Amino acid sequence: AATGDGVFAGNAGGNEYTADDGTVYVADTNFDGGSTYSVDSSTEIGNTDDDTLYQTERYGQDFSYDVPLENGTYQVTLKFAEIFQGVASSDSPDSTGPDDGTNENDRVFDVTIEGQQVIENKDLYAEVGPLNATDETFTVEVTDGELNVAFPWDSDNYDNAKISAIEVVAVEEDEPPADDTMTVAEAVAMGGEDDSLIENAEIQQAIN
Repeated sequence: AATGDGVFAGNAGGNEYTADDGTVYVADTNFDGGSTYSVDSSTEIGNTDDDTLYQTERYGQDFSYDVPLENGTYQVTLKFAEIFQGVASSDSPDSTGPDDGTNENDRVFDVTIEGQQVIENKDLYAEVGPLNATDETFTVEVTDGELNVAFPWDSDNYDNAKISAIEVVAVEEDEPPADDTMTVAEAVAMGGEDDSLIENAEIQQAIN
C-alpha cells in the first residue's frame, strides 16, 4: 500500500459508516471478545463531525481486534468517547473506582498494539468529559501479517476498556537517497553562506 492509503477502518460496535472525510468504516469486525453498547443516534458528540462513529462502542475487560495486514509500517488511530460514565441513567458517580464523588476514575483502562503498551490508565471522563470525541494515533510495525490491538485488564484498571472506532493508514518507510541526490542542508552547504547560489534544480533535487 502507498503512503496515506487507508488499509482498514472499523466502526466498533456499529454498522458501516462513511465519515465526513470519505473514509468508509466497515461494520464491526475482526474482534475477539467484548460486548457492544450504544447511545441513541440523536445523541450529539463533541469535537467531531462524525457523531455516528462515537455513538457505538465495543467494551470489555479483555478483548482485542486482530486485523490481517501485509507486513509494514502503519499509523493506527484509536477513536474514543465516553458514552456511559456520567451519561447512562443506570450509572452514578463512583460506580467503580475510588470514592471521589465524581465519574473521574470510574473507567480506567490500558491499550496495547502489537504487544506493546501504548496507553496506560486512560480516563476518558477526566480527559475530555462525557460525550466528547478524542483520538490517539500511533505508528507501529507489523511483522507477522496481523495487526493486534488489545484491551487487557489488570488491577490498576476500573470498569471496562472501550473503543469507538479504529483507522489504519499505511506509512512508507524513508528510502535512502541515491548517490546523485542531496539533502536541502547539503545544497545550502554547496552554495556557501549565500543561499541564492543554490540552483533551482538543486533545490528541486533535494526536495525529491
